[in-house]
Amino acid sequence: MVTPYANPSRYSLRPVFDPKHDHVFALGSMLFFGEGVPAADYQSSRALFQRCHQLKYGPCSTMLGNIYQQGTGVASNGRHAIGYWRHAAYACETNAQLSLAHSFFKGENSSQDFGRALAWVYVAAELAPNAETDYAKQLLESHLDEAKQA
Repeated sequence: MVTPYANPSRYSLRPVFDPKHDHVFALGSMLFFGEGVPAADYQSSRALFQRCHQLKYGPCSTMLGNIYQQGTGVASNGRHAIGYWRHAAYACETNAQLSLAHSFFKGENSSQDFGRALAWVYVAAELAPNAETDYAKQLLESHLDEAKQA
């Protein structure tokens, strides 16, 4: 398997399903998106995602990366987003892998690094279902076209 940062002692590249934490993720998502509650509560949802992230649960790390990238309920911080996405990416979260690839291609929140971006796109394409694989390939092609035109 292709890995951008091969360090098997630190991360495991296998999908994570943990019924102990899925309910916490679901509750955090409901609070974040305001589903089934009177209004969205970004602080409470972030606290739940943070708790799951500390237990190395990938979906929560992905959400934290998105929260910090968008600045939803917190000050926007791209470096924090990259850090959370990196943890999630090693937990086989394809959305985080694609977010990292996008950041490295565009040089957003990090220096522009086509090698790392390509590696993350290939990892995502290898692990993702067809719809996400197609998206990863489209992302790769669009960024390569932009790089050639520049």
